[in-house]
Amino acid sequence: MKLTALMFVAAVFGGACSAHLASDSDSRMRESDALVIRDERGVVRCKLDVDKHGAAGLTLYRENGTVSARLSAARLLSPELSMFDSTGVERIGVRLSASDHPHLELADAKGRLAAHITVGGFGFPSLRLTDNRKDPPGSELILGSSLPQLWSQSPTAITFVADGEIKLQLPGK
Repeated sequence: MKLTALMFVAAVFGGACSAHLASDSDSRMRESDALVIRDERGVVRCKLDVDKHGAAGLTLYRENGTVSARLSAARLLSPELSMFDSTGVERIGVRLSASDHPHLELADAKGRLAAHITVGGFGFPSLRLTDNRKDPPGSELILGSSLPQLWSQSPTAITFVADGEIKLQLPGK
């Protein structure tokens, strides 16, 4: 459904641009700060724009007007895709770091990071699971490389953190 919507947006946008180019006597394309697509009720469903920080983005909205997803690329930062729940909380983030390392982030209902998967600089993958409970305090499980061990050439395979302290750490080799 979302792929179909994106294809529709691309077709409409491409068709509008080509029609304008064909009809413009100066062969110049009309410029705008944003392209907004509304449904039959006038509700914004899609917006292509550049935000106040200079990030180009495509934002998709639900029928009730809340943001559903945003694909953006800032001037100096890497691209990211964010998906939001029905209350507007970002729950899924897919990003490339400034050094081109991929990241997948999953958040709980309050937007707190709960799971993070990445592949670091030397190709070492890691998975970090965080229990965000406050009472009783949550814990963390880290599978893969952690930075201090990475530089010592003996990456950690499993780290378990509870109450802010490392409770278990197993070497990777």
